[in-house]
Amino acid sequence: MNGFKEITYLLVDLLGKPLRTNECCRIYSEAGLELCRELNIKAVDLWSALQKRSDWRDVCFLDGIHLSAEGSKIVAKEILKLIKEAEWEPSLHFKSMPVEFDEDSPYDPLSSDGNTTSNISREPFPQTIQWD
Repeated sequence: MNGFKEITYLLVDLLGKPLRTNECCRIYSEAGLELCRELNIKAVDLWSALQKRSDWRDVCFLDGIHLSAEGSKIVAKEILKLIKEAEWEPSLHFKSMPVEFDEDSPYDPLSSDGNTTSNISREPFPQTIQWD
């Protein structure tokens, strides 16, 4: 039994009708987005973002509820897009935020020379992770 079927099996009523369906989740998501629009609150449409993939059930979720690594990447990308586009002051985009611990410390890790320390707060964000 795959994870999605297993979770669906656990979420049925006494007549065997699923309590949580994709259609119910869509309606719930749309209601939440509508409320955010009414309140002028920025929101991320995760339901639509995850459903862009035709294989979303198998790729975006581990068990029908919990996100897989691919599902988490989609969520992170959508949240970062909203943060980057928002006109909030101060900006919450990670590249716009000041470094909190910029001062040198004897507790920083040793540099490759083995004598000096290296303040990792000044290191560039890992280039292997594409956030933009």
